[in-house]
Amino acid sequence: MFSEDTVGKAKYYDNQALEIGSLFIRYYSLFAETMDSTKFWHTTGKRQGGSFSLTEDLKPKEVGQYEDIFINYPQSGDMTVYNVINKKAYVYAEPTPLIDWEITGKTDIILGYICQEAIADFRGRTWHVWFTYEIPLHYGPWKLGGLPGLILRAEDSNGLYTYELIGMQQPGNEPMYRYDIQTISCKREDIIRINDLRWKDPEKHALSNGSQGFMPMKRDAATGKLRKMTSAEYAASIRYIPQRELY
Repeated sequence: MFSEDTVGKAKYYDNQALEIGSLFIRYYSLFAETMDSTKFWHTTGKRQGGSFSLTEDLKPKEVGQYEDIFINYPQSGDMTVYNVINKKAYVYAEPTPLIDWEITGKTDIILGYICQEAIADFRGRTWHVWFTYEIPLHYGPWKLGGLPGLILRAEDSNGLYTYELIGMQQPGNEPMYRYDIQTISCKREDIIRINDLRWKDPEKHALSNGSQGFMPMKRDAATGKLRKMTSAEYAASIRYIPQRELY
């Protein structure tokens, strides 16, 4: 998966996993999982998690996205989403989204599977996906699903987000994990608001998160003097990634 930074014009990559169990479905970042599990198992008692730095296991253009999605949890038809933002873990639940897909009739081959194209508008973005009838599971990357086959590729119409399957495996009778961490209950709209605030007013976001307000300094190219960064400059410096859901 990648999303293009619209400020810095860079592309960032993340390996993500879709686990389909007999009862639950989990979608998460493998990069974030590696950093999370390391942090979790090397603390005494409570998880200290949060905004981890890139580890030596990540390449310069790779990032771990701290969003953990469970489908049919805690009950069938539910979707529970965990987000870690600046050392705080938020959780919200909503009904699994019903997406109104239009199958276009176009075909492609992905990893040897014959795939069909489908298009839908979902929460502010138009998504083009490719699914295969050969794997009759109605799931896909992130919150995309509801088609009569597994989604192997997905891209929004602006090219900001792209997902493509790179491999599959059928593990044995293994458990699906969910870390027992302290969370703040919220609504999906709260996550959108919090993320927006990170870029629109970083100082206010820091203060609302319990941190001391600040704005990093940079040297002005024209005067040679130090000055506070603008919000746009700060967003670029911390890898602004546009939100997948706009409302």
